[in-house]
Amino acid sequence: MQKVTLKELGQQLNATIKGDATLVITSVATLEDAVEGQLSFLANGKYRALLEATQASAVLLSEKEAEFYQGNALIVADPYVSFARVAQLLDTTPKQALGIHPSAHIDPSAIIGDGVAIGANTVIEAGVILGENVQVGPVVLLAKTVLLVLARDFGLTLPFIMMYTWGHTVLCSLVL
Repeated sequence: MQKVTLKELGQQLNATIKGDATLVITSVATLEDAVEGQLSFLANGKYRALLEATQASAVLLSEKEAEFYQGNALIVADPYVSFARVAQLLDTTPKQALGIHPSAHIDPSAIIGDGVAIGANTVIEAGVILGENVQVGPVVLLAKTVLLVLARDFGLTLPFIMMYTWGHTVLCSLVL
C-alpha cells in the first residue's frame, strides 16, 4: 500500500496545507465514502454539505471552499485535477510493460508511435493511429480510423487520453 503525508502531497500539487502536515494518506474516496486515511475532494460548491459529514482524513479544496471547512485540507487551484493526480500517485496497479505483446494483431497500415504498449490479444485495425507512449490494455479492439494520443501531445493539460473516432472526441482514461 502506498503512503504519503499531506506535506508530500502539498509539495507535489503545489498546494497550501491546512492542518496536520504529517497526516498519512493511503488512498482516495468520495466525500460520502471516505474513511480515516483517505483523501477526498470538493470541486463543486453544491456538494458543500457533504464536507460536514465526511470521514476523510483530508480534503482537496479550492481557496473559495476552504473557508467552509475546518478539517485537514490541501488548498489547490483545481481540486478535481488534483484528486486525479493523487489517485494516480497512490494507484498500486502494476504498470503495463512497454512493447507489443506477441499475441496482438496489428494491421500493417496502422501507425504506432514510439514507446507504445499493446496488451495481449488486442486487435489494431487498418487506419488506426497510436501516438507516442500510449498504452492499450489486453483484449482491446481499436477499429478503423481511431486516433489515440495523450492530451499533452496537443499542448493540453487535461489528465486524459483523448480518443478520436469519426470526428468525435472521447476522454477515455486518466494519464498524468
